[in-house]
Amino acid sequence: MALDYDQTAAAVRLDQKQALITATYRADATDEVGWLEWKSHLDLTDRRSFFTIAKAVLGFANRMPDRALRTAEGHGYLLVGVEPGQARGVEEIDSVELYRNLESYLGSDIGRLCQPTVVPVDLGNGLVNVLLVDVEPPQWGDPLHVLRKGYHDVAAGAVFVRHDGRTERATPEDFDHLNERARRAPRQVRLSAAVLAGVPLQPVDQGPEACESWLALEAERCHASLDSPIPPAGENDHHTGAGGNSLAIADILAQVRTRSLGIDADPRSREQYLREVTRHIEECEEQIPQAVRRAAAICMDPFVLRVTNLTDLNLANVEIQLYIPGNVEAVHPLTRTVKESLTGFPAPPKPFGTPATALFPFQPSIPQGLISSNLMNHPSLTYNPFRPDIANGGSTTITFPLGHIRPRQHADSEDIVVIVTAPAPSTIAATWSATCSNHDTVITGSLELVVGELPLSLTDLFEEAPHDDSE
Repeated sequence: MALDYDQTAAAVRLDQKQALITATYRADATDEVGWLEWKSHLDLTDRRSFFTIAKAVLGFANRMPDRALRTAEGHGYLLVGVEPGQARGVEEIDSVELYRNLESYLGSDIGRLCQPTVVPVDLGNGLVNVLLVDVEPPQWGDPLHVLRKGYHDVAAGAVFVRHDGRTERATPEDFDHLNERARRAPRQVRLSAAVLAGVPLQPVDQGPEACESWLALEAERCHASLDSPIPPAGENDHHTGAGGNSLAIADILAQVRTRSLGIDADPRSREQYLREVTRHIEECEEQIPQAVRRAAAICMDPFVLRVTNLTDLNLANVEIQLYIPGNVEAVHPLTRTVKESLTGFPAPPKPFGTPATALFPFQPSIPQGLISSNLMNHPSLTYNPFRPDIANGGSTTITFPLGHIRPRQHADSEDIVVIVTAPAPSTIAATWSATCSNHDTVITGSLELVVGELPLSLTDLFEEAPHDDSE
């Protein structure tokens, strides 16, 4: 059976080390892999056993970093005293003596190469002690690690590498790889990140009371036509704030048109109209979260991040990932055309009293050139390599592609809209990490994002513009 262990995780804690030993005990003899080696037994009172341990450590330490990072977070492990189906354990040994014996083969920097630990574990027949040697992940810029003391026919200076689950003497090709590893010492990349626009972040009250308040206002507007002395001219007056007790010219014209041309009166009863209003309010309630995102994307100030290259290095394909914790989400900004809805809510019922038909319905035409222009400029139809990627889910993670940043220069991110749900703290501790394609490093940092004191109500957010005829 395959090794029953999460090969993406390093064995750092005691329980993880015990789990690795247990998985080895239950494995097949063929399951020994590039990051794991086991020895059924070594006599730790015999100094010659430490050559065997040192040989395995050197093999793990001389791996290439990119390959090593594919498993166990780059770590390599030697287990002494256990193998598939058998656990003899090891004799007790003083840690000082253990390090001294290994140091003779590995040199005085043994602590930077590996960490040997005796791990007690119960494999079903009582506790046994297993020696686990954790070899640190190799890094770009590391030198060749060589044997410091000869053993029998193996001279000092020998180089061992790990090949397909076996530790062997290095070949000329292995020396090429290790020399390349030594030459690729990471050059220090330093970046700073600052908020250029969009703070303080605007909190939005999306609580039950805020939703009920706006839905009540929407219902009140729909019910207003029940008390209108003259049927309204059309939907254009809905949600505009116009009206009152005086008659608008449009109302008078509508009345004249209805009476002179014989247009049918509204066929709906009050009860039917009220049922339409109830359905409309229910549909709006379901769509409030989407409406908040759309209205915010149109109305709220965009957030912009500025990243500065603090070094004399050219940085290619810079990408920065910003994590904002809390009840936060991000959306891409939108540009609303004249006839588009701000919120995307369904159109309300025709006001009560609206005639059933129009003799000469007016359907405006749009010049073909205007349609083509709008479609060509629509953001969803135009490829933008710097468009941020958004991952919402309780908190939000935004990935900003920034492209090339020259030495001592900066790049500004594309706009993004950040929506903070009220109540919210006065500041949010965000974190960021950045990478570039021509340097093997990850730069990290933090940002304190200020949050506005007064939350925006749904009424304030949704009433930036009315429903219109296009709905």
